[in-house]
Amino acid sequence: MHPTALGRVLQAIAQRPQDSAFIYQGQSLSYRQLGSLLNAGARELRARGIRPGDAVGIRLRQSPLHCVAVLALLRLGALAVPLRDDPWRSGQDELLARFGIGTVLADGDVPAGSAAVIRFEQLKAAAAEPDPLPDFHPDPQQPALLALSSGTTGEPKGVLYSQAGLAQRIDCTVFDWPPRSRFLPPLLNSPVATLSALGALGCGATVVFPDSYEFSGLAAAIRAQAVTHLYLTPVTAAALVAWLPEPAAGEGPAFPSLRQLRLLGAAPPERLIADLRRRCTPWICAPYATTELGVLSMATPESLEAAPRSAGRPMPWVRLEVVDAQGRPLPAGAQGEIRVATAVMPRAYYRDAGRSARQFRDGWFYPGDIGRLGQDGLLYVDGRGDEVINVGGQKVLPAFIERVLLQHPQVREAAAFEFRSADGGALPAAAVVAAGPVADLARYCERELGVLSPRRLFLLPALPRNDMGKVPRKELPGLVAALARDAAPPQPDALQQP
Repeated sequence: MHPTALGRVLQAIAQRPQDSAFIYQGQSLSYRQLGSLLNAGARELRARGIRPGDAVGIRLRQSPLHCVAVLALLRLGALAVPLRDDPWRSGQDELLARFGIGTVLADGDVPAGSAAVIRFEQLKAAAAEPDPLPDFHPDPQQPALLALSSGTTGEPKGVLYSQAGLAQRIDCTVFDWPPRSRFLPPLLNSPVATLSALGALGCGATVVFPDSYEFSGLAAAIRAQAVTHLYLTPVTAAALVAWLPEPAAGEGPAFPSLRQLRLLGAAPPERLIADLRRRCTPWICAPYATTELGVLSMATPESLEAAPRSAGRPMPWVRLEVVDAQGRPLPAGAQGEIRVATAVMPRAYYRDAGRSARQFRDGWFYPGDIGRLGQDGLLYVDGRGDEVINVGGQKVLPAFIERVLLQHPQVREAAAFEFRSADGGALPAAAVVAAGPVADLARYCERELGVLSPRRLFLLPALPRNDMGKVPRKELPGLVAALARDAAPPQPDALQQP
C-alpha cells in the first residue's frame, strides 16, 4: 500500500478508472474523471500562485470539489486546512493569522475573511492536458494537512499531519472498510469527514452526496445508492429516528444496505441505541476518538449490546491507560485520567506551545477525559476533567447527571453544568429539551440524584451544538443567565423557561 494518502488515491485512479468515485446530483463521477479534476485543480492552483508549504484554507460547499481541492493541494505540496464553521464564525481573521493561512479556496457567497480568495467552483477538467504537472514525490515528513478541533473546550487547536502521518491517521479512521463501500459523509469541513472521504477514495470506495441533507434527501440517497457507511451525531440520529415512519409488522430496519452507522461526538443514550437498531440498522458503532489521534476505542454492535455505556475496547494500535494525579496507572474499575499513545502520533499542537505542554507529555497524549477500564477490558468514558461540578465538596461529572435526566421518559436532550448563584456560589444546573410534559422533573431529580440534583432546571427549545454535535458547555451559563437573574429557586415541580 502506498505510504501517502495521495498515492493511494492515485493508485485507485489507475486500477479502477471506470468505477464510481462519487455520486453527486444523481450522477456518477468515475475515478478517471476524479484524476482529470485533480490535475486540473492542481494546475489552476499552481497558476494562481500556490506553492509547496503554503497554508491554504478550504471553505467549499458539500460536493466532490472539496475532496478534489484537498487532493490538489497535497499534489502541490501545500498545506490543506479544512475550515470548520463554528470556530470560523467566532473569529475568522484571528484563526487565519494564528495558523498562517494566506489563501482560502471558496465558492459562492462563502466569506473568506482577510485571506486572498480563489473561487474554486468553476473548475472543469480539460479534455487535453498540454501542461502536465511534474512528478511529485513528497518527503514523507512534509506537512500535508492541518486538522482543526471543534473548539468545544476553547479556541480551536491545530493538529499537523505529515504526508505519511496523514495516511496513518486515515488508516485509524477507515480501518475496517472493504473496497466498493459506499460512504455518505457528514459536512466535509470537519476533520473526520475529510479524512474518511480520502480514505474511501484510497480504497476504491464511492463517496455519495445526497441531493439534500434534509431527512427525506438523506433517506432517499441511502436507499437509492445502497450506502454502506454513514456517520451521524447522536442528536441527528435521534431526530432521524423520530422522522422515520414506524415499521409495519414484520418489516425490518429502514436501511438494510448499511453495514456501519457510526455515531460521532457525544456518547449515545441507551434508548437511542435501541431505537436505531429497530428503525435504522443493527450495525451501530460508537467510537471514542479525538482529532489528535483518531479512533482510540470502538463500541461495536456486540459491545453495545453487552455494555451500552461503554466505549468498547481500545484499538489494537492504541496504548491506553487510566492514571491517578501522579501519572500512576490505576487498577481495573478505578476512575482516573485517560492517557493514550500510538506508534505514530503528533507530539504537539501546531503553533500552540502552552496547550502542547499540558496535553502532550512524556510520550503520551492526555485528552482531558475521565474514565475507567473494566475487568472485561472495556473502556468507560465518564466525562471531561475540566467540567467537574463541585457540589458542597462532592465532585460529580455532568455526564452522570445527564444519564439520569435522559432516563426520564419525556427528556429528549440534557446538558448539566456548573451555574453561579447570585451570591457567587457554585450550583449544579441542567438545561433540558423536552419531548412532552416534564412538570415532575425537579421532583424526579431529587428522588434519583439526592444532593447531586440540579438546583436549576432550564427548559430550552434546543441545546447549542457545534458541527460535531457536542454541547459547548461553557456557553450554557451565559445562555441561561438572564433566566436565573432575580429568580427564586424552583419549586419541586417547576421548570424555568426562556
